[in-house]
Amino acid sequence: DGALAPVAAFDCGGATPRHHVIVDDRLHVANQGSGTVASFRLDPATGLPTAGPAVIAVPSPTYLLPVG
Repeated sequence: DGALAPVAAFDCGGATPRHHVIVDDRLHVANQGSGTVASFRLDPATGLPTAGPAVIAVPSPTYLLPVG
């Protein structure tokens, strides 16, 4: 029927995910509530985020803009 359906749920690596962006083989999530940006590697076979993100502190991130 062409309808979209969820394929998985995962922890965003912080609180209050505000924005996300995929760059190459990584998913980056701006977690406004926890003041962090979490970066997940994407599994090449499934396209799903892998466990154990790299997390950096960023004061109240609300938007991620890839450059370059």
